[in-house]
Amino acid sequence: MFKEELDTEDSASRINTIHKVPIVATLMPVEGIKTTLLPFLETLCKKEDDEVVFAITEEYANLA
Repeated sequence: MFKEELDTEDSASRINTIHKVPIVATLMPVEGIKTTLLPFLETLCKKEDDEVVFAITEEYANLA
C-alpha cells in the first residue's frame, strides 16, 4: 500500500505518504529497513521533485 500511494501524480499526497515512513519502519525488522526501505527511499530521491526529496530527508533524520 505504501508504494502504491507513492504512484499518484499529486505531490502533496506523495509527501504525506513519505511522512508515514517512521510508521512503516516500526513494522519492519532492522535488516528489512537496511535492505529494503532505505534503498527504496534512495531510489525515490533520484526521481522525485524537490519537495518530495525534502520530505524524504526529513524522515531519514527521524529514522536515526
